[in-house]
Amino acid sequence: MPDLSPETVEALRQIAEAYIAVEYVGWKLENPPGVGGSAAVFKATQGEESRAIKITDPRFFEGGDVASQLKRLELQRRVIDHSCDSLVKIYDLKMYDRTCICVMEHLPWKELKDVIGTIPADHIQPLVDQLVNAVAYLKDIGLIHRDIKPENILISDDLRTLKLVDLGVVREISNNEDRPDSTDHGLHRPFLATAQYSSPEYLFRTAQPSEELWEALNLYQIGAVIHDLISQEELFAEEMRQENRYRLALAVLSKRPIISDDKRRRHNRLASIAEACLIKDSNTRLNIVKLSDFSEPVSLTPSQQLKGALDRLFKSSDIDTDSIIRQQVTSQQIEGTLNKIFEAVFHMLNSEFGSNLELNRIDAANSPTSRTLYAGIPPAGIEYKFTISVTLAESFDLTSEVEVILKDDKEIHSSSPQGAFSLNSETSEEGLIGRLFESISATLIKSLT
Repeated sequence: MPDLSPETVEALRQIAEAYIAVEYVGWKLENPPGVGGSAAVFKATQGEESRAIKITDPRFFEGGDVASQLKRLELQRRVIDHSCDSLVKIYDLKMYDRTCICVMEHLPWKELKDVIGTIPADHIQPLVDQLVNAVAYLKDIGLIHRDIKPENILISDDLRTLKLVDLGVVREISNNEDRPDSTDHGLHRPFLATAQYSSPEYLFRTAQPSEELWEALNLYQIGAVIHDLISQEELFAEEMRQENRYRLALAVLSKRPIISDDKRRRHNRLASIAEACLIKDSNTRLNIVKLSDFSEPVSLTPSQQLKGALDRLFKSSDIDTDSIIRQQVTSQQIEGTLNKIFEAVFHMLNSEFGSNLELNRIDAANSPTSRTLYAGIPPAGIEYKFTISVTLAESFDLTSEVEVILKDDKEIHSSSPQGAFSLNSETSEEGLIGRLFESISATLIKSLT
């Protein structure tokens, strides 16, 4: 969306002048305003005090979407005088002269987007914690931001403190499609927010509104910001340079963002979580990432980490072999399932042992039915290659059931079947991933003893 024209900005300035003459007597506006595609933000001062006054273009309160806009304003009032340190303070929000005026704290900070390549490595985890805190606060009061991106994050001059801003497309978390604050009504599917930082299911409207949809979107957008912080460049940078919105949409749908090894060295655990957040399938994303995963774990020895992880995994559900749906299995189904299983195992290993293991994908060894993972313990001089493969289960002919097998390069002639399960089962992956994780962990622990 292009920035507002100078004529529109001047008209908004006049509205702002009239507003502060009544509500903020003695205050004055300063130049220049911040200008976006839907609003202008003016700095108002009185002595040492300052406020940011955001005036929305009145045309956004004309036509058929007025009810949605007014409902979103009502939702934003929930955060007036809130207590979250990493969310911009809002002091007042009201309709005035056919438009909305929002009075906020004035922050003379830069947008994260403008300094993304200069964030010190040791600042990244604390910044992520602050962002997650803002998202969790909104979630606790039943709201989702929907437009989390570096452009909507302000960062202090010392690059240590951030604030999430711009609640313009905030929505209540619910399963109701025809809410007043919803943009989707019947067959009407307009898009709000930013395509570059939106998950595939949200951008293309392939899922109905639900708590799961909004949680998956939160995870995706947090992961995208972490990707930018660690990679030191924006998500889908190549497509953005091409200025082709169709190539960008295709990238959101199908391109897998990968953080390079040289960038992820200091933040292997966070990089792994970010890549998991950017998985295209929302169900897989929700199965392997939680908001609590972003926090830095308490420092434990490798054996303590392994014990805690296995304690959790033993509680995982077993493979559901009762929900077999008999159908022709295509190579695309097998490869898609393999990708989801491999990414989940890779993420789990990184999350639990990333600081103690060297983990890499071996893309050159991939095939439509197998993926190879390199796992090393450098201080002990231990190197392993684990291959996860899927094949049609021998006991079923032309069904949707596959068998998952794990091999390692030290016992290349033996394989460890992890069990057969239905491609169509939504509940089976957690137990399967747990078994794969246990098998790889057991092999590595055995090598150390």
